[in-house]
Amino acid sequence: MAGGVPIHYGKRLVTAEQAPDGVTAIFADGTTAAAEVLIGADGIRSTVRTLIDPEAPGPEYQGVLSFGGYTSGSGVPAEPGTMYFAFGRTFIGYWRLPDDRVCWFAGLPRTHPLTSAEVARVPAAEWLARLRDRYVGHVPGQALLAHADPRPLMAVGPMERMPSVPHWHRGRMVLVGDSAHAPSSSSGQGASQAIESAIELARCLRDLPTPAAAFTAHEHLRRSRVEMIGGNAAATNRAKAGQAGDKPAMPPPSRCSPPSTATTSTGTRPWPPTTTSPASDPALPGHHNARKGETRASRLSQTRPLMGSAWSHPRRGAPGGPGLGAAGDDLRARPARRPAPPPARPRVPAAAAPV
Repeated sequence: MAGGVPIHYGKRLVTAEQAPDGVTAIFADGTTAAAEVLIGADGIRSTVRTLIDPEAPGPEYQGVLSFGGYTSGSGVPAEPGTMYFAFGRTFIGYWRLPDDRVCWFAGLPRTHPLTSAEVARVPAAEWLARLRDRYVGHVPGQALLAHADPRPLMAVGPMERMPSVPHWHRGRMVLVGDSAHAPSSSSGQGASQAIESAIELARCLRDLPTPAAAFTAHEHLRRSRVEMIGGNAAATNRAKAGQAGDKPAMPPPSRCSPPSTATTSTGTRPWPPTTTSPASDPALPGHHNARKGETRASRLSQTRPLMGSAWSHPRRGAPGGPGLGAAGDDLRARPARRPAPPPARPRVPAAAAPV
């Protein structure tokens, strides 16, 4: 890498030994590596997670086996650059490729999980036949699967997500990404949240004096957000598994994680909003457009980019924690500030207005 960080392949971590000034990783081939901290970016079946907490939970099966494939000549309309999600008795997603084929992804509800190896042992044509039986009457799932080719079928395996992990760090070891908060593919957020967490962890290690302080701040900054996203994904998974009725809906973030605070252009306020009445908070533009049965918080969680939000957290010299600003901000103590109002748009004289 450009930064001079060496990468070693074919290593399998088996344990780690901590000391007051560092940690040593021990691998299955007998080799070791010593550093100031050990960061477990080792995925949903993390070894580091069990080293931090031997009682840590593992991934949870979500009631669905996942598949994907390609369709030609189905007659299903799909605009280029648009991804479609069709719920009903079950779920299918699809989009049009540049060669006019349609790529689709679907789920087969199953109460008892199969491993990826067990799924791979079943012929693709048999899985496609089961999917076609499941999607009879589904629009547009029936047409997409009727014209699908079994040869390129992607049998992904069981859909899983991580439940809440009680301990993200211990001593000089810390979790980041899927090892701490894999939300399942239904969220569309797994890679994005791992990247966000990696950036926040790097900032905390840069700006705070000890690994313990950095790891604590990182968890405080990230836990509410990732668990909210994971909770939303769990609701989607229930719909895909046929466990949410005919009209599946996302839960509000207030049911997915404890409230935090956010500094917005209207000031510091509880996050997520505690009220569920769409008309009760005029500070949220467009709140009257909330769909039936949907809270403002759930609309925001699905449509509002949160990476640049000003998440509040307690830190030294700032009881209660003023708002945290943009992603490059220094975490060390600084005066609290409110975001500046957007500049006024200049008036365009009528004579100069475009025709």
